[in-house]
Amino acid sequence: MASLPETKRVLDDCTKHLTDTNTFASPIEVYLARSALITLCAEIELTVAKLIGKRLEAITDLELLDFSRTTSKNVVRNARPGELGKVMEKFGPNCRARFDAHLDQHLGLAGRGRIGNIVDHRDDFNHVTPPPITFREAQQGYIDALELIAAIEAALGVVL
Repeated sequence: MASLPETKRVLDDCTKHLTDTNTFASPIEVYLARSALITLCAEIELTVAKLIGKRLEAITDLELLDFSRTTSKNVVRNARPGELGKVMEKFGPNCRARFDAHLDQHLGLAGRGRIGNIVDHRDDFNHVTPPPITFREAQQGYIDALELIAAIEAALGVVL
């Protein structure tokens, strides 16, 4: 299963700081949660793009491969499970079905909702709105995101 190493590093560093300074439930937690959310969403998007690229390696026509790689970079627009499902559907309905089945089995509606909320709160930063999410919720989002990535791997039949 793919990992999200940058997000893990940020979460570990922030957890250590919040614990060492006893600053949970403070403005510092808000800033650190913001950093974790931005990192998590970006890393999900990059990881999905890498997985798509790996799946495209099966193409033997080099010109078609170049075209596919170029166009696939614009396919992943955000980390919402519904949006990623639409991307998987571009590989066909069976790919989408594998993605949805994995999410249903391992994440459920609650996990899908948590990831959607994280993306929504990340988008709030465009309006300089502090996220109404705690650092611990960001940590849970990381765990959910690992299952989201596993669902992409299962759907595409590739791993990083």
